[in-house]
Amino acid sequence: MEINDFYSELLIEYANDPVYQGIINAPDFHQELLNPLCGDRISICGTIVNHKIDTIKFQGQGCAISKASSAILCSLNKNCELAKSEKLIELFERMIFGKDLSEDEWMLLGDAKILAGVAKIPGRQRCALLAWENLKKALAERQ
Repeated sequence: MEINDFYSELLIEYANDPVYQGIINAPDFHQELLNPLCGDRISICGTIVNHKIDTIKFQGQGCAISKASSAILCSLNKNCELAKSEKLIELFERMIFGKDLSEDEWMLLGDAKILAGVAKIPGRQRCALLAWENLKKALAERQ
């Protein structure tokens, strides 16, 4: 797969969508990670109410893949129970590393499926995973 074949219109829309970009005052979780290979820096913050992610936002600099992945993560995890968020993170990681998913698991990923092609571009896997690793680490630190 050529990298230019990967960039879909939907991926670019997510990368440029400001809906989930920003900061949250007094977040219940916050995590920032850097991809030293390409310089992407993404932070994730959010609030939790009744064991659900109530609000979630990201900010940072990065390529279209890391920004789109961050926006998709926020979209999928807003109003999501913490256990389901942990499951989504696991499924996304498996997809990015080219592991098989059941049809039901595949459906849970929603628009994140547009990033499935990253599995064939090993140099970009970290870009797609950065936000998801942030959320995984942030949720683990809360426990």
